[in-house]
Amino acid sequence: MSLVPPWSQSPTTWQFHASSILAARHCRQIAIGRGKCQMSRRAKQSEAMLSRFAGRRSAVAAVAAIAVAAATRPSPSRGSVADAKKTSGVGEVVPAFRDELLLVDGWEVPLAVWSPEPKGQANPQPAIYRHSISVKKIAGMMARWDLPPLGWTFNLQGAAVSATSGGHSNVRGGVVLCHGFLGSRFDMLHLAEFLAARGFVVVAPEMPWSLGGNVKVAPTAGSTGSRSREPPSGPALLQAASAELTRLFGDVKIGLVGHSLGSGSVAKTPAAARVIVGAGPPGRWLPQVDPLLVVCSSGDKVAGFSDADVQAARQKSVRILTPQSSSLPTEAQNPAASTPSTEALFLRKPCHISFLSAQTNDALVTLLLPLLPVARGLNIPVLDFDVYLFQRDSEETGKAWMPSVAAFFERHLPS
Repeated sequence: MSLVPPWSQSPTTWQFHASSILAARHCRQIAIGRGKCQMSRRAKQSEAMLSRFAGRRSAVAAVAAIAVAAATRPSPSRGSVADAKKTSGVGEVVPAFRDELLLVDGWEVPLAVWSPEPKGQANPQPAIYRHSISVKKIAGMMARWDLPPLGWTFNLQGAAVSATSGGHSNVRGGVVLCHGFLGSRFDMLHLAEFLAARGFVVVAPEMPWSLGGNVKVAPTAGSTGSRSREPPSGPALLQAASAELTRLFGDVKIGLVGHSLGSGSVAKTPAAARVIVGAGPPGRWLPQVDPLLVVCSSGDKVAGFSDADVQAARQKSVRILTPQSSSLPTEAQNPAASTPSTEALFLRKPCHISFLSAQTNDALVTLLLPLLPVARGLNIPVLDFDVYLFQRDSEETGKAWMPSVAAFFERHLPS
């Protein structure tokens, strides 16, 4: 965390709404008063630095609130891929993970890679997901605030182990994941682990709109015009990630999965099959995307669906799936469906970020919870973050939709 204020070079007026000041200070007082966390040395340094450089500034309270929350980090959470292993059909394998750096048009792009490895040959060391959250990036994209370069890295765990140089020869296909607005390459790590346990190889690039701010100019690019002025587009990154997957694992058919904003890039990128999650009903994507699986929820306040959307899907002969979890009721399967390449899973409970992994959601809650009253006071969209605080249903939601995604790719990505 840098303690050099950006406004020392380009002065910025720090004037927040009065309600945000009171809300942030109130959250800070509650957090300390309840004894849930103590201000770390970094948090105190941040507050002191802001006090010196910003005069009487509401940003002090806001950033201090973030630092207080970040002083307590989420404990590593381990996902389960037992169900995937039972039906993998590729023998005893475990999901293995490694992180790489992809060079695209003079830009460095972090790339998460998952693969199935034989259980007896796999490294027993649990994989660590270094999940970065930049408060400066979030504030800039959501509210155009020029905050100091504050950020934290969370060491998360799932069900994967650290990858070795080996791998599994019987690969079912390849999948590229595309996260949404202010997301991360680890947003769908639970899906990646689930698919890898069933024999797929999976990659997930960090997109330019991520919350980590990790897509950066490559040091070798310099300023000689050897790079593009802007980061690569979503489709360009997905194509580069697909090419890297092929280089690593051979010539396999590749499917794409997009969540929210990432769905737009998925729809524009050629692939053998595509899955769109949390981006509205099938009617928004037909007929230009095929074969297609759409996963959406009426509980999603960002991109949900109505009963009329379900009826429209029936009229277009979309195959309507039944979720794997009976605790999340939805429509029954449509027996009249005549277009098996177009499928939809309509859920009723999940919110917009319920589709993401519990690990990344918990990290976001830990860091940004104190600023929720600030966002509400300024009418800043929070992408169902407030709803998820009460539901905490990532694991439950994953059990409802991930098996359908795996089955969809098993039909359309034959090895």
